[in-house]
Amino acid sequence: MVFKRVWDTSCPHVWDTWKADGVTWVEDDEEALQILLEHLCPDEHLNALSRSGRGRAYSYIFFYNQRMGFKRVWDSSCPRTWHSWVADGVTWVMRDLRPEDDEEAIRILVEHLCPDEVLCTLSDFMNDPASVSGIAEFWRGCLAERTSIGCYEEKDGNSKLVGLNVCVILCQGDDPDFVIKGKAWNNVYKAMKVCDKVDTFKLLGVNKLLYGLGLVVSREYRGHKLGSTILTAREPLALYHGVTAASTVFTGPASQKSAQRAGYSTALTVTLKELAEAGLDYPPDENRCIKLMVKNFT
Repeated sequence: MVFKRVWDTSCPHVWDTWKADGVTWVEDDEEALQILLEHLCPDEHLNALSRSGRGRAYSYIFFYNQRMGFKRVWDSSCPRTWHSWVADGVTWVMRDLRPEDDEEAIRILVEHLCPDEVLCTLSDFMNDPASVSGIAEFWRGCLAERTSIGCYEEKDGNSKLVGLNVCVILCQGDDPDFVIKGKAWNNVYKAMKVCDKVDTFKLLGVNKLLYGLGLVVSREYRGHKLGSTILTAREPLALYHGVTAASTVFTGPASQKSAQRAGYSTALTVTLKELAEAGLDYPPDENRCIKLMVKNFT
């Protein structure tokens, strides 16, 4: 039986009041939402939404925080830099993706990953607006965890986001039940779920791990091995948070090669033919595959 709260003229209800040090404290629904707005995710674009829109957004973000059992403390020491180097007068920096860069990150993911990534291409992703909107919403929730890595080009006093890796920290026992919108996005997501047949926590001997959900470099910056360098920056990020292993489904030859270059090994290989046999909409191609790849940092 499904319960649905009736929100009428009697709402919001006051659940408790008390006085302390000359202050009256009140527990009600409006105050709870405001606390979420100020402390759970300070992103400006969410604060600009209507109250109902913010409520829906924060129910989604709150789900993530409850699910993961992990919350990044974003304080004055952030964003942290995990790796940097200088080449040809340009400083390249791998650091925490800044909250103010989230929407630019979503744009790069949608415009530079979705049209090129193997499973998305085979699923005709960009011709399915519901899927494009759905995966953008999914990524926003992931970025709100503040454990993603941004690749920045710093030149002439300007800092430009040119690539990123969407990362979350998963705890053993997590059983996320994402709302996946759109036919193409469902086809892609279910393909990645096929790799769940391997228990990576047991395989790696850990109770939490860093999990990647989107690696992208803007097209004009490809060819400089930035992808593998971003993956290498996962290690100091993970170890800083007490995480000693990483796991990701890499879906195309380029990302698989980058992962191998960064020291990842293959735990499972699934061909497109196997995905088709599992009832998904992919060509029965035995020569193309997705790979679950893992790495222990200790």
